[in-house]
Amino acid sequence: MRGWQKSVSRFAVLLAFASLATASACTYSGRVDDPVSRKLTWFSFLNGDDIRKRCGTSASEWEVRLVYNGNYEKQLRSYHIVSDGSGGAFVSAQATPDDYGSVTVLSVSDPLAAVRWKTSQTRISPDARATLEAKLRDSGLYEKAPSGLRLPSWGWYWTATVCKDGQVFYNAWLYPSKRWEKQNFRDILLAYDDTGVAFTKPIPAAEARVSQRSQYDEKGSRIRFNLQVGENGLKGTTQLF
Repeated sequence: MRGWQKSVSRFAVLLAFASLATASACTYSGRVDDPVSRKLTWFSFLNGDDIRKRCGTSASEWEVRLVYNGNYEKQLRSYHIVSDGSGGAFVSAQATPDDYGSVTVLSVSDPLAAVRWKTSQTRISPDARATLEAKLRDSGLYEKAPSGLRLPSWGWYWTATVCKDGQVFYNAWLYPSKRWEKQNFRDILLAYDDTGVAFTKPIPAAEARVSQRSQYDEKGSRIRFNLQVGENGLKGTTQLF
């Protein structure tokens, strides 16, 4: 990597670190694909603060956010499902591409090309919605996340925030675990995902951390944080460095 590219890359990492350091004070209100907004409100997004606020209104009969953390610095995916008002639902998919954040795709005409998520949206019928909800339920969507579960940014996990008829449900699945093996979100959601981005293959957090430390030695600073699950949502970070 050339000298100027290293400087740009390290500056981006430092900027992201500064943003994450204040993230707990910022509430997500939209645009996770916006790099500045995401870094400032990522924890709020994972906790579904905006969904919690809407839950109980007529517009939030059923709303779901499933987030896939395939190592925070490698791949992030988000699936948002919301009632369409006529029995069906809208399903939105977003994913960071393989070259996300790479200085090799910087463009003067499109400066945000390097940090733009791939997106897709589809509308499903009432019957398709019922089928989708049943499959998600079978994967544990409405079950309770174990309090105290830690979610390292360098690991692989799913989180889910759900508003169902005025009630909020929160769950999380960390790889590897028996709970992870019981869910099938990847296969379920790929049927509604036209982003064209393949899922990253999960590896244990301990193994991923060793690999990330090696990258730290070669490329400079990395962002790491460790979230902890509470009774019905996240209760904060245990590490941010």
